Amino acid sequence: MKNIIKLMKMKKPTIVLVFLIALLTTSAVYAQPASDYEMELIRHYIRGSYVEPIDLDEITGQTPEEMFSGLDDYSTYFPKEDLEMFLEDVRGEFAGIGVYITEQMGKVIIAEPIENSPAQRAGIQPGDEILSVDGEDVKGRPLDVVAAMVKGPEGTQVKIEVKRQGQEDTIIFSMDRAFITVNPVAHQVIEDIGYIEIKSFNEHMTENIEKVLMGFKEQNVDKLIIDLRNNPGGSLDEAVKLSRLLLPKGPIVHIQYRDHQTTVVSYLEEPPFENMVVLINEASASASEIFAVAAKESGIATLIGKTTFGKGSVQRVYTLPTGTGFKLTEARYLSPEENEIDNVGVAPHIEVERFVPDVLTVDFLPLKMTRKPQIGDEGSDVEGAQQRLKAMGYTIKDPQGVMGESTYQAIYQFQEDAGLYPYGILDFSTQGALDRLFNQWIQGPDQDEQLKHAVRHFSGYSMFVVK
Repeated sequence: MKNIIKLMKMKKPTIVLVFLIALLTTSAVYAQPASDYEMELIRHYIRGSYVEPIDLDEITGQTPEEMFSGLDDYSTYFPKEDLEMFLEDVRGEFAGIGVYITEQMGKVIIAEPIENSPAQRAGIQPGDEILSVDGEDVKGRPLDVVAAMVKGPEGTQVKIEVKRQGQEDTIIFSMDRAFITVNPVAHQVIEDIGYIEIKSFNEHMTENIEKVLMGFKEQNVDKLIIDLRNNPGGSLDEAVKLSRLLLPKGPIVHIQYRDHQTTVVSYLEEPPFENMVVLINEASASASEIFAVAAKESGIATLIGKTTFGKGSVQRVYTLPTGTGFKLTEARYLSPEENEIDNVGVAPHIEVERFVPDVLTVDFLPLKMTRKPQIGDEGSDVEGAQQRLKAMGYTIKDPQGVMGESTYQAIYQFQEDAGLYPYGILDFSTQGALDRLFNQWIQGPDQDEQLKHAVRHFSGYSMFVVK
């Protein structure tokens, strides 16, 4: 899941809830201190709107956090700074350098830079470890704190020190912060099939999908793969809009409030695609599940992958006059056929593991970038290059760690393929390119059995039992 909170992407997706947003305002002068007013206002909305009936006596606590501790896990109070972060995530807009970050073994790691962001233009790469921000060490700091250190007003400068795998020296990037609008949609045409990856259901999702679909129409693409894997959810409105773009006339979702039920429907008489695959996995949640199960039960789509997360509740986000806020569970949702999703998930028609190649279990030696090996040289850096080249299909017959003729030829060929000057020496540019392209290869479509199965599905080939 790819959850953007200011500048970050969590390693394990934080579930972004299906929600509505309300802004509470008042023209009255507070007769009580703001904190007392805030507490009373929160009690009022919990008592009136919480999904389960609740007595005023049950809403106890001396602080907002204590009051929410007695509710479900998805109802949460936001201090001002946390509310701003949450709403930035929802809108897909913020001021910063434009990176997703994650935590690995206590280290803050760049998951990927956002396309056309200051970070991407500066040369920050996936896998870079952030060591400091403007000279301040980030070791031991939570991700949200690091994100807050990196963000700042548009146009201001920030210096990020990173450690790159295989390099002894650290790298310092100086960048001007910019206003970032996150496009949660990636697309391509695979063979004659339109492929759309949706990373989150933020406020820009549907408008970007519409542009992609227009392009597919111009290319006469009539088959579609929607990839919702690792999509943690987002806006209920965006899930409904997507459903109304792609799914035939009929119910999309039933929303059960405490005292009534609402059914949201699609009015589409002729869907643009008669044949569609939706990819899902254990980290597809919330709004992703709304679309996936609606597509499944409409009969228009085949679901491939693994059973989804199973979050079937709806939150409303309230912004208080004090600048703080909260999200409150106000409803639960059911599938078009009124099946439960909460704690159950959406099962695929065809269950397929996302293949993890044996190469991922290998302990790859680092490319240290301390020398430029050539024929006759030996060492762990040569072996590290051999490991990566062999995994990507280059032929190497030399002993491990020995720069012989076949290793030289493999490096020469790699340099040609990567657009580098081909001369067979493992120089610093080649080591950097090899490490970067190898990491991309591991995550690429050639290793993705679920995606490959989706492509094969359109040709009628299936080696799995349809549930």
